[in-house]
Amino acid sequence: MIKKMKIEHIAVGYNSELDADKFFNELLGLKKIRSKSVSTDLMEKFFGIKKE
Repeated sequence: MIKKMKIEHIAVGYNSELDADKFFNELLGLKKIRSKSVSTDLMEKFFGIKKE
């Protein structure tokens, strides 16, 4: 039996929101439904980067 998979979340690092929008919209044909940002504190904890 083959189970169907549902993608719930995808995260991709990018240089600018415009670059990310072009990639997802123009190349993949996906529609942007919302955006979020990660706080500076969490970015530093997870990735060692001090920026939002």
